[in-house]
Amino acid sequence: MHLDLLRSFMAVYRTGSFSRSAVHLGLSQPGVTSQIQNLERRLGFPLFDRTAQGAVPLPRAHALAKDVATHLDSLETLWSRHIDELEPMEPTVYIGGPAELLGVAVIPSLSECLTMGIRIHAVHGLPGGLLKGIGAGKYDLVISTTKPGRDDLRGTPLFDEEFVLVAPPDYRPLADLSECARAAGDFPPQCRMIAYAPDLPVVRRYWRTVYSRLPDMTGAMIVPDLRSVLNAVKAGLGISVLPTYLCSTELDRREIEIVHRPETIPFNTIYLVERRSSSADSAVGRVRSAVIEAARTW
Repeated sequence: MHLDLLRSFMAVYRTGSFSRSAVHLGLSQPGVTSQIQNLERRLGFPLFDRTAQGAVPLPRAHALAKDVATHLDSLETLWSRHIDELEPMEPTVYIGGPAELLGVAVIPSLSECLTMGIRIHAVHGLPGGLLKGIGAGKYDLVISTTKPGRDDLRGTPLFDEEFVLVAPPDYRPLADLSECARAAGDFPPQCRMIAYAPDLPVVRRYWRTVYSRLPDMTGAMIVPDLRSVLNAVKAGLGISVLPTYLCSTELDRREIEIVHRPETIPFNTIYLVERRSSSADSAVGRVRSAVIEAARTW
């Protein structure tokens, strides 16, 4: 049995809270949650009842605490007596978000956090699952296109994700299309639409905002994600709608071009979501600050 599991158990038992235990142990909340789940699997029974008020010890938790508390405290005292200065444990921060946004913008902004000795575990997913996960203690931070609707979560507006309609340079089906036709969304049938899902979610939102109607074209090519959409447009395969944070470099290099610049630019507010119990001085707080600072340039 690993002593770290028992240390986490006693911290949760004494504080009645996974978040307060994480601060006390110098770990992330998901790290503490994972250790308790590991201990419960090894023992073969649950130790705590997870409630809105905190972690409530079950009868077997009381029995385990009675057996190990004195011995664990004695070991902690002996260890501290012989080691003048313990090396701090490297905390791990779990962050979730859209794969493209994590890869292109968020992860490159965390260099300083790694220098501080903070480990980063990034996971991609959809907003619903990510918000549910952070509420359950699975993640420390979540980049979300949806504002959280729970009192225990705080959503800070990070930046406005803007969208543009793009095409390959000198795309033949658009060669003779007037600016008036482009502004009205009257594209010839030879224009092939590239999308990451058959229902064209990003394209539909752009069409509703700019043209006040749904697109009358279907996806000529469906690819796995927005990065694949960008690559398909660069390869000359068709047109699509992309967030500017993803394609700004390609636009600057003229590898793709904007088809039309509408008066109203479609956008979506991106939120940085955290639990309200998060501390600004913790590893989570440092990662949060790094992301917020970097987002000023996105």
